[in-house]
Amino acid sequence: MVNVRKRGNFYQYQFEVAPINGKRKQVTKSGFKTKAEAEKAGIKAYNEYDQTGHSFKPSTISYSDYLDYWLKEHCEINLKYHTIEAYKNIIKNHIKPRVGFYRLSQITTATLQEFVNNTYVEYGFSKNFMKNILKVLKTSLNYATDVVGFIKENPALKVKLPRYDIPDSDPAHIFSKEEIKIILERFKKNHCVYYAFLTAYYTGLRVSEVFGLTWDDIDLENKKLTVNKNILKKNQAGATHGRHISGKATTMWFFGTCKTKSSYRTIDIGDTLVNALKEYKAEQDANKKVSIQDRIYDEEGIAATVTASEFRSKIAERKMFNPYNEKEIKDIAPTQTANCGCSTSSAAVLISEDGKNYLKIRKLTPLEC
Repeated sequence: MVNVRKRGNFYQYQFEVAPINGKRKQVTKSGFKTKAEAEKAGIKAYNEYDQTGHSFKPSTISYSDYLDYWLKEHCEINLKYHTIEAYKNIIKNHIKPRVGFYRLSQITTATLQEFVNNTYVEYGFSKNFMKNILKVLKTSLNYATDVVGFIKENPALKVKLPRYDIPDSDPAHIFSKEEIKIILERFKKNHCVYYAFLTAYYTGLRVSEVFGLTWDDIDLENKKLTVNKNILKKNQAGATHGRHISGKATTMWFFGTCKTKSSYRTIDIGDTLVNALKEYKAEQDANKKVSIQDRIYDEEGIAATVTASEFRSKIAERKMFNPYNEKEIKDIAPTQTANCGCSTSSAAVLISEDGKNYLKIRKLTPLEC
């Protein structure tokens, strides 16, 4: 029972909870401008208390709402970002439309088996993808039984996948030395993909691990390479695939932790890769020392013909960030014009030095993209 009363200029709600050490205990909260606000908030608080701290009754919650609860309370705390995104995709596109409207307490093994069978027949998904759907069903409902106790038994435990008489997928393609040579010829040494591909080829690292490497991870003298992070692409809040939010990109790049403990490792690298990386680092170091005098250079040291005024007239209104503190920065903008001869993953900085204005172009880090 929720009681509301006025205290000074504000309203307060209160209700009684279980006694502690034999003494009566009440929950109170004040600061509401109107009696209606206090009453509404008090009823909500009491219902959450009465329903064991939840904003819903476990006996009446739908499977759809429970899945949202499971994602928030379990997955987002314990699982990797890409695993969570994969689960969300399965839940949104397959589980919720078919069985999300059932009450959690009413779901049966027969209901889930029919869902799995119909999904396979209608879409013809691969065995691996069907395994992922079944995994979401089993793990979400296992949490409902073993952890939070919303239901007594997991109805998904006895659900079976349809029989597959054909191979799940084509076997992995292993590139021959001739094919590797063709690929490396396609991406010449002055292309950033060249060294990334070369590193992957000689180490067997995942793509995300290769692009997560920084120079402090590579010991060229002792010929060792350490994997301690990877690079991930994350959707911004409110973004949808292929759409922008208020003119901003929908995704951002960032460094993340490795997938498993065994993913953290140090490996030996051979002379071929060591020499290639030494060459690449020397080029990078040399490019950082390029003198800039009223011209535009990218990080490969290639001069562009655009003047500062021309650049500013095209995209000066698209300001981004302030990466240089040691110099007076007049304007910063993304280089999304072909005239600059630079990629969209670069930033142009208009700098005033020695009475001259010039642009310096550098590549964005994953956190800035």
